[in-house]
Amino acid sequence: MSNALMTLAQPVACPQCHAQLAINPKAIGMGAGSWEVQCAACFRILYGGVSRYDVRTAPAYQRLAEHRRQFVDSGDLASVEAEVIALARDHDASIKQRRCECGSQFSIAAKPRCPVCSAVVFESYFHYVFTPATKRAA
Repeated sequence: MSNALMTLAQPVACPQCHAQLAINPKAIGMGAGSWEVQCAACFRILYGGVSRYDVRTAPAYQRLAEHRRQFVDSGDLASVEAEVIALARDHDASIKQRRCECGSQFSIAAKPRCPVCSAVVFESYFHYVFTPATKRAA
């Protein structure tokens, strides 16, 4: 299970509008020092919302990384859900930009949403979705 959950740009379709999207794990590769935080109501993402280099958010970053390891190993979101929700309750206030353009809040416990219809695309706190670039014909 762990390899599939850590694959970059893995194709996924929105369960509601069927938009063709891609999913990435948070805080890996070049962005490994920060954790993307999502809006609780729409598709917007706050990049760098939780940083391992910021004293206010470093403890949350470390705990998220530990919970992600548990989730990736088990594939079972329920095994870490209560801990992630508690972490959000304790640390969402430390996120620099707490309010989204839509009026809702960015939260550690927000799940990835479709950029077309805002439906939850994937039951995970450890991934974000995006619209992949399409190749143009030569």
